Amino acid sequence: MKFVDLGDHIKITLSIDWFTPFKGRYSGWHSSGAILMRIDNIPKNTISLDRKCAGIHLVGLLPGPKEQDVKMLTPFLQLITDELKMLYRDGIRIKTARHPEGRELKVKLGMIVADSPARAKVGGLLGQRFKGKGCPYCLFDMDELGSKHASSASKRTAAHREHSLACRSAAGARQHRSNGVQFSVLHELVYFSTPTMCPPDYMHAVHLGMCKRFFHKFLIEGCNNIGGMLGPLLAVVNNTSLPSSATRPDGRIGKPGGGNPNAEQWLTFFKHQLIFGLIQVWSQSLGGAGMLQLQFNLEPKQISGRRPVLLGSKAVEDVFEAALLLSAIVDFMERPLSDGEVSRLEELIVRFNRQQSNMLGPGWLTYNNHIAKHIPEFIRLYGVPKNFSCYAFESYNGVLGGMKKCNRKGGVVEDSMMRTTSLRSEVDRVLLNCGSEMMKKELTRYIRGSQAEMDSITETKAAKKVMDGSTTNKLLFFLNGPHKTIRGVYQLDGEQGPDDVGITTHAQHFHTLTRQSFPRPIRYSSALQGGSVNLGNTYVLVPLPSSQSLVAQILWLFKKRIRFNTDGEAGEDIYFAHVRSIEMVEAVDALGAGHPGLDLMDEIGLMFARPGEGGTEMVHIRMDLGLGLGRAASVMYKV
Repeated sequence: MKFVDLGDHIKITLSIDWFTPFKGRYSGWHSSGAILMRIDNIPKNTISLDRKCAGIHLVGLLPGPKEQDVKMLTPFLQLITDELKMLYRDGIRIKTARHPEGRELKVKLGMIVADSPARAKVGGLLGQRFKGKGCPYCLFDMDELGSKHASSASKRTAAHREHSLACRSAAGARQHRSNGVQFSVLHELVYFSTPTMCPPDYMHAVHLGMCKRFFHKFLIEGCNNIGGMLGPLLAVVNNTSLPSSATRPDGRIGKPGGGNPNAEQWLTFFKHQLIFGLIQVWSQSLGGAGMLQLQFNLEPKQISGRRPVLLGSKAVEDVFEAALLLSAIVDFMERPLSDGEVSRLEELIVRFNRQQSNMLGPGWLTYNNHIAKHIPEFIRLYGVPKNFSCYAFESYNGVLGGMKKCNRKGGVVEDSMMRTTSLRSEVDRVLLNCGSEMMKKELTRYIRGSQAEMDSITETKAAKKVMDGSTTNKLLFFLNGPHKTIRGVYQLDGEQGPDDVGITTHAQHFHTLTRQSFPRPIRYSSALQGGSVNLGNTYVLVPLPSSQSLVAQILWLFKKRIRFNTDGEAGEDIYFAHVRSIEMVEAVDALGAGHPGLDLMDEIGLMFARPGEGGTEMVHIRMDLGLGLGRAASVMYKV
């Protein structure tokens, strides 16, 4: 029986990460460590937004200015380990709504979420800088990365726990060093196992690792700004329409003033923008009309002597294949996967690593390439990668960095952050017993800002309050569809029977409807509103009765009171969208049968749209619209 099925037991995730606590100003180099906790098995409706961090709680701060090594970190982890041992063995008795007399509750650590250096410190590993067996999950020798398949390496087993505990002594540390093992106090937990409970983080391995290296190190630094085509590429990229929920990278990405994109910006860039840009700037060569080559060169200090790097000419067809493979990996990791799709993701990662090794040499592959290969194993254990990702925890680091704090070092800055967090937690407890709605509103705004409740709708009204003829006719067609539960029909004028319902042309139109969602709001906008509008918020996927989806653009958003059934005369206010379908074509029709990567484009749902305004128009209930986060809705490539 599962641990969480035994009474009111809970499982938690811990995250340990170091971050710079000073945002937006120079205060000298300083790194603070945050120990965060997330309760994984409580109902979603009991989790507050918690300042946009979905139920994550600060349980400890490690003082700067430098990161702690394993020896310095151990006393902090010992405190947590002792408490976890007690909560697992003896539990704690607390009062609940159903059990005011109190009920026993036990706690078990489910996993540790961290980047590679922190994961090594808490998991009893020598880590990525160890030249040898530094992988947490297998005994592959990193010196052979790119020249030998990692699948031949044996897996780390539960014996890792005993080996790590043995490293408490100098003799044990010497004995197990060859396998990349070091001491971790967390292994005092009888159930803790690094190979299964310290999953790889795809945010650092893929977005901040492989994606950043491919674009910045290879295309920009190694290939002289994509062979001088960075400007034309950015012109295409900056012309894409993205929904507000997507984090757009700086329009100068790749240039000296383009900054250092964060993980979400790399996600957007590879999932929605890069491939379309490369298709455009390399159109002749990819279409078979030329043989464009990129010249790949690196400074001697950037090349390792242990594993060779292959410099020289690289065909853009091979580079495009690598970019498409990496975009496919990013795309797969953002959606729920069946067992077969997890295996396919595994194949894509192996194929990308092999392609990079063949094109650029074994020395080009890094620790992240190997770690990414293990991500599918943990998808089978824990579900989608975001379940074991650092994304939400990194957001909390941003909350800490944004707090007003003392600028002095020596632990004072961490003390001020902890005091502020404790104060907010205390106000949260006051909220639970607050009888005054006005006071509750003010306290909520103090600790969480002015954000609205989850799934609530915020309206930005337009001046338009009368439907035009086209919208009116399509609304009547929709209302008189097979889903209606009245006996008559909806109509404007003419003779009405006793069961018919008459409607008027009056309707409140909107510039934008915003639905509060985690981790950021979702916005829908009207394309015909005039003025400034983010076109990315006007593209949606409309569900059809055939269980398929139609790619469309919202022309108008409006609200109207409708009587949907025979019970009650007042009716209800309903949000509607007047949309126009967009004609989509397959990749082979848009690019030609000889274009590289067609099968993979189809597999990840990369679609192309014909320009023009001749699509079918319809009115649909807005609440049934899916936000256009797919490629088709985020960018329209004209054919």
